Amino acid sequence: MVISLREHSCIPADDDRFHVIRGDGADYVAVNEDSPEVLLVDGFDIHGQPPQLCSQEFYEDCYRALASDGVLVVNLCGPEDQQAVDRIRRTFDDRVLIVTPKDGENKVVFAVKERRLWSKDEPIDELARRFRVDDVLIPSLTVS
Repeated sequence: MVISLREHSCIPADDDRFHVIRGDGADYVAVNEDSPEVLLVDGFDIHGQPPQLCSQEFYEDCYRALASDGVLVVNLCGPEDQQAVDRIRRTFDDRVLIVTPKDGENKVVFAVKERRLWSKDEPIDELARRFRVDDVLIPSLTVS
């Protein structure tokens, strides 16, 4: 549904740096040989995030599929969030940043494959500035 309405959802057109793939994300990362720099996981059904998009095997496949300096970005929203975060932390050797808008229920998890993109002692203001999108900042967030 989101793909068919992409122009209304601020999803950019495909080009040489960005490409939306329609299909089963778990199948894609299991056999992927493209080594993308970023994988964005934002898949939900009527019951929440499908099990195949939050299993330990899926996150390990994401890690393997990513380029050496790749970043996994996962949108989580549901009762199984902590279990998914634990799996991501385990897979990415705890190179994980979790951003939670204070006025929302979702968590956005950033996991980096090789190097940490932030310092654990980095002030929240500095960290927040690094996650700007079109000069619009998430109004209120917490980081863990």
